[in-house]
Amino acid sequence: MSDPPVRRDDTPPDPIEMLLRSAGAGIEPDASRMERAMLNVHREWHETLASRRTARRQTRLAACAAVILIATLVVTLWPAAASPVATAVRLTGGALVRHARSTAVSTELLSAGRVVMAGDEIDTGAAGRVLLDLTSGAQLRIDTHSVAQWKSPTELQLLSGTVYVETRVHPASQASSVSHIRQLTVSTPWGDVRHVGTRFEVQVAEGSTLVRVRDGVVSFSAGSAAPVMVRAGQQLSISNSVITLQPGPGSAAPEWDWLRAIGPSFAIEGRTLSDTLDWLSGETGLQVIYLSDGARSQAHALILRGTIDGLDTRQALLAVLAGSGLAFELRADRVEIRAE
Repeated sequence: MSDPPVRRDDTPPDPIEMLLRSAGAGIEPDASRMERAMLNVHREWHETLASRRTARRQTRLAACAAVILIATLVVTLWPAAASPVATAVRLTGGALVRHARSTAVSTELLSAGRVVMAGDEIDTGAAGRVLLDLTSGAQLRIDTHSVAQWKSPTELQLLSGTVYVETRVHPASQASSVSHIRQLTVSTPWGDVRHVGTRFEVQVAEGSTLVRVRDGVVSFSAGSAAPVMVRAGQQLSISNSVITLQPGPGSAAPEWDWLRAIGPSFAIEGRTLSDTLDWLSGETGLQVIYLSDGARSQAHALILRGTIDGLDTRQALLAVLAGSGLAFELRADRVEIRAE
C-alpha cells in the first residue's frame, strides 16, 4: 500500500482521493469476455431497433386499417343522393307521399307531374289511386288502400294494397318497346315478383299475397326455392307459406275494372280507328276481332276526330265504334266488328 501524500498545509487528506490511491493498479479484463459483452450489447441494440421498426410498421398498418374502416363506413352509412324513380301522371281521390331527408320525414299531397324519388313512400288512403310513368320504362297503377315504397328505380316494396304493372307497350302508344324496359321487381313480405314482359297485378293483404297475370309471364321467387312462373290467365296465392297456382280472371273480367278509373289518357284526334281500338283493347282487356277484310281495311282508313277524355275506356270503345259506320257486337271477352 502506498504512503499518504505529503501535504504542504495542515488540510486533512481527502478520503475519496485516499481510497482511489489505495486501490492500486486496475485489473485488465479478459479479452474473450469483452468480446462476448460487446456481442451481447450489439445483439440487444439490433433487437431494440427491430422492435421499434415492428412497432412503427404495426402503427402504420393500424392507421391504414382505420382509414379503410372509416371509408367503408362513410360509403355504407352516408346517405346516397336519391335518384328519381317515377313521375306521377294522374291521380284520383288524393294520395300522400312521404320522404325522408337526413333525420326528418315529411308528408305532402302527391300531385300530377311530381317526381318520385328512391326512398319515397306512396299512401293512397281510402279513396286515392295513382298512375306513374317509371324511369325503368314501365307504367304502374296503385289502387286504393295501398302503401308502397320505392327502394330503387327497379324495386318497389309493396307493404299493403294492390299495384298493377304494365311493361308491354300498347302498339298505338309509340313508346319504347319492351326490350328497352328494365326489369321491375315488386317485393312483398312473402317473396319477389319479377316481370318477363307482361301486365300483372300484385296484392298484399294481412297474411297473404296474390299475383295475377293479365298477359305475358311473371316469376315469383321466395328464399332459396325455385322460382314459380305465372302465365297469362293464372294467379298465384301465398298464404301461411302455402303457394297455390290456379286459373285467374280473364283479361276483361270485373277484377280488372279498377284499372279503368286510373288509366292513362289517349288522344284520338288524327289517329286511325284501328290504332285507337288497339289501345282500348289493351286497356279493357277485350280482344278486337274483325269478321272480314273489309271491316279491317275500313278501320285502318278511318281517321278519328274529337276526344275520349273523361270516358271510361269501355265507354270510349263503344263511343268510337258507334261513330265509325261499322257494325259491332260486344261480348264478355271480345268485341266483334264487321262491315255493314
